[in-house]
Amino acid sequence: MAAVACNLPTAVIVTARESSGQLSGLSSARQRASIAPLRVASGARATRSRAATVRRPLVVAAAATETKKSAKLDWVEKRSFLAKNNVVAVKPAEAARLAKEEGHVIIDVRTVAEYNEVHPEGAVGVEFYRLIKEWTPYHVLRRAAFAFFGVLNGTEQNPDFVAQVAAAVPDKETPIILGCMPGGTLKPTQNFPHGKESRSLNAAHVLVKNGYKNVRHIEGGIYEYLKADLPVEYVE
Repeated sequence: MAAVACNLPTAVIVTARESSGQLSGLSSARQRASIAPLRVASGARATRSRAATVRRPLVVAAAATETKKSAKLDWVEKRSFLAKNNVVAVKPAEAARLAKEEGHVIIDVRTVAEYNEVHPEGAVGVEFYRLIKEWTPYHVLRRAAFAFFGVLNGTEQNPDFVAQVAAAVPDKETPIILGCMPGGTLKPTQNFPHGKESRSLNAAHVLVKNGYKNVRHIEGGIYEYLKADLPVEYVE
C-alpha cells in the first residue's frame, strides 16, 4: 500500500472505517475546523508556517480518499467470493428458529461491550473488531488516525477471531449464522450497486477462507433482530 506523509501507513487510516461506520465522512466544515487559526506574520517564515499548517490535514484527507477507493475494490472482490460460496442472508425470525431447532450457531461479531448489553438468545460472542490494545508504533499511529476523525475508541481486527470461533464451533461443517448491528447485504441496490459491506460479511469472508462450509448472516443484522422482538439475552 502507498504511504502518506511522515511514512504513516495508508492502512492505518483506511481501516479506521471498520469502526461501525464511525468514519462515514469528513465534512468540509470539519476539515476547516481542524486547521488552527494563524497569527499574522511576515516574510517567508509566515508562508512556510501556513503551508505546513494546511498541508497536514489535506494530505491525510487525500490519503483517506485514495484508500477508500482501494477498500471499495477490495469489497467488490469479497462480495464476489461470498456469492460464489453461497453465503446468503437469513431473516431474523428464521435465524432464531434455526438456532433453536436445528443446531445452527449464531455468532454475534460485535464488540464485547455491545454483546454484553444485548444479543440474540443463545448467540456466541466473538468480536471481529476489538478496541486497540497494543502500544507499538503502528498502534499509536492507528490511534492517531482514528483521533483525526474524532473517534476516541479506535478498533482493529481481532487477531484471534478464527481461533475463538474454532473454540466455540470446532466442527467446520456446523452451520453458522453471523450477526452485526447493520447486517450489510450482497444484493445490489440503486445506492449500493455492489451491495453493502458490513462486519458480519467481512467475518463471513474470513471464516469461509478458513474452511467453514456453511456460513450465513442475519438479514438486517442485530438491529432487525431486536426490532422483531425476538428472544434476547444479557450479560450482567
